[in-house]
Amino acid sequence: MPDLILIPTELERRFLSRCGHGFNHRGDCDNATNRSADVELCGFGLVAATARAMQLIALHRPSRVILIGIAGSLEPSVQVGTAVEFGSVAVDGIGVGFGDSFQNAAAMGWKHWHDPLSSVTIGDRIELQNAGGPELLSVCAASTDAQHAALRHQVYRNAVAEDMEGFGVAVACQLMQVPLRIVRGISNVAGNRDFKTWQVEPALKQAASLVDAILMNEEGQSE
Repeated sequence: MPDLILIPTELERRFLSRCGHGFNHRGDCDNATNRSADVELCGFGLVAATARAMQLIALHRPSRVILIGIAGSLEPSVQVGTAVEFGSVAVDGIGVGFGDSFQNAAAMGWKHWHDPLSSVTIGDRIELQNAGGPELLSVCAASTDAQHAALRHQVYRNAVAEDMEGFGVAVACQLMQVPLRIVRGISNVAGNRDFKTWQVEPALKQAASLVDAILMNEEGQSE
C-alpha cells in the first residue's frame, strides 16, 4: 500500500509544487525515489485535520501517513528556513480555563480517548513513528506575539515548534492504527504574524527534501 501524504492547505501545496517533488498533482506524488504516494489536503486547524485525516485513511488504506507543512519556531535553535521531523506531538488549548487558570486534559485527569475494549488510549502527547525526535506542539490558535509564544513554551518546554494540525492527524492515525511521521518546514518564529517576513518557500523546500530522504532511506532498506 502506498504512503498517504497530507498537506494542510492549498497555499502550502502551491509552494510545494515549486520544489520539483511532484506535489502539484493531487492524488499522486512522484518523489526522488520514483515511489508513488497519494497526496491529499487535510484542512486547516485541529478539527478539520482530524476529521479529514480519518476520512482519507479510510479511503486510501495507507501503510503510513506523512504530514508535511509549515510551523513556527518556539526555540532559537530551530531556525527559520529549515525543516524538522518530529518524534512526538502534544496539544495545547483543550481542557478547562483560560490563561493562567488553564488546565489541560491530563491535569484534569481526563484522556482524549480511552477504549476499555482495546489498547488505544490517547492523552495530551502522542509518540510518532520517529520516536526520539523533537516535540511539536499543536495549538487551536497560533501564538499572537512573542510574549504569547514564550508563555506557551514555558508550559511545554520540550516543544520546539508549533503547528495547528499535527495532533489532530496523530489522533486519527492512532484510532486507525496507522503510523505517522510529521515533517514541518519552519517558516517563521512563533508569534510573528507578519506573513511578508515568513520564509514559506525555503522552509517547504527543506521539508520536501526531508520527506524524500525518509522515503529514499526506506527504499534502500527494502532492497
